Amino acid sequence: MLEIGVEGFSESPAKMNICSGKFQITIDEPENIGGTNKGPAPLQVLLMALAGCLNITGHDVARQ
Repeated sequence: MLEIGVEGFSESPAKMNICSGKFQITIDEPENIGGTNKGPAPLQVLLMALAGCLNITGHDVARQ
């Protein structure tokens, strides 16, 4: 079974630093909606994760 842990620290209502394993990412909103634009917005991260899952699934199906 795969276990994944995630820890985060909120710097502001629009900015959060998140760690998982050896990886770290800053999630932030653009300046025009109250962020500092120091990282991708939460929706961008969600869509990137979905794209990664679809990539893995597509390759797995193609291999089979």
